[in-house]
Amino acid sequence: MDIAVVHRELSNVWIVAAYSDASVVLWRLDIDHQTFSCAARAASDIHAHCVLSAASVKTNDGRYLVLTGASDGQIIVWDVSMFIAGTVDVAKPNVALQAVLKIPHVHQSGVNTLCAHVDGVDIVVASGGDDCSISLTRIGSTPPSVQSVTRNELAHA
Repeated sequence: MDIAVVHRELSNVWIVAAYSDASVVLWRLDIDHQTFSCAARAASDIHAHCVLSAASVKTNDGRYLVLTGASDGQIIVWDVSMFIAGTVDVAKPNVALQAVLKIPHVHQSGVNTLCAHVDGVDIVVASGGDDCSISLTRIGSTPPSVQSVTRNELAHA
């Protein structure tokens, strides 16, 4: 399991949680009432394997993106902007997160750690995996698309 703070407001904190049962959940902490509520959940078939890592980034155009990495070496990008902006009624049950980009085989096996950073209009994602490699993935932000993936196979050496 891993978690990442997506956004902090006066009365809410938005947190993404990645679980070993392959689920990804966007949680909202209501600070005033000290309660957690599930704002959205990924469909159970999006990540077919244990989700090991989570990260978030706010793009220069104001979108909130979440990235998750799984034990099959895949990274998935989710746009959670509509939840944070309040354009989706999070009080309704079974609101689904939608993957906007799937990046397969970034690592040979588990993606253990993720870090995302905005670089101009692109997003740079650093990841480390069970394969002892470090990958740097450049994602174009509008629409999300893979620009390049660079791997250091000898990161452990």
